[in-house]
Amino acid sequence: MKRENRAAAVAPPASERPPRAGPPRAALGAVGLVAVVAIVATAWLWGSGSLGPEPAAIQVGAPGDVRSGAIVVTPPRLDVGDVFMNVAEVPMRFEVTNTGERVAVITYIETSCDCTKATIVFEGREGPRFAMSHSTPPGTYDWRAVLAPGETVELLVYYDPQAHGVFTPEEAPAIHGPITRFVRLYSDDPSDPFVDLRIDLNQRH
Repeated sequence: MKRENRAAAVAPPASERPPRAGPPRAALGAVGLVAVVAIVATAWLWGSGSLGPEPAAIQVGAPGDVRSGAIVVTPPRLDVGDVFMNVAEVPMRFEVTNTGERVAVITYIETSCDCTKATIVFEGREGPRFAMSHSTPPGTYDWRAVLAPGETVELLVYYDPQAHGVFTPEEAPAIHGPITRFVRLYSDDPSDPFVDLRIDLNQRH
C-alpha cells in the first residue's frame, strides 16, 4: 500500500510575518473623544446633584448666592384686648410680604399653642391650618406658598378661647388674664429662616 507523503505546516518566523491590521487612527481618536465627553458629563451630573434645572419656585438667585426673599409680617405684634370664653373663635388678620428681590417660599407654619391656628390665603384660597408642631409636624401637608418679589398675602390666625375648656377663674386661673401666643413662619431663606409674630390678649370668663 502506497503512503502519501504530507509535509507538516511550519509557521514562518515572527520576523517574516506580516503586521496585523489594527483599527484606523481616526477611529481610535473618535472613541477617545467620546470617552472623555462621557467622563466629564458624568462628573458634572454627580457634582451638581441634579439631572435638570430646579423648579422656578426654588431658584432664588445666582449660584453661590444664599439669599432669597425677605419675609416681613405686618403687624409683627397685635394686642387683641379682652377675649371672652363664650366666643368660639377669634380671627385675626396679618399681611405677609416678600420684601426681597427674589422669590420667597414659605414652607411651614407653627404656633405656640393648639388653641391658636394659622393659615395663609394664597391665590384666593385658604391653605391648611397649622398649629403646634406635635399636632401638624412638617410634612403633614403637601403645601408651600411662593411669593414673588414685592408680593403680599394674607395670614389668618384663629384663637379658640375654649380650646382648654370653659372654666371659671377659680377653677382654672392659668387660662384667665393676660395670655401671649406666637406664630412662626418658616421660609427658604438660609440667612433668616423664620419670622415670628406675637399676639397678646386678656382672656375673661
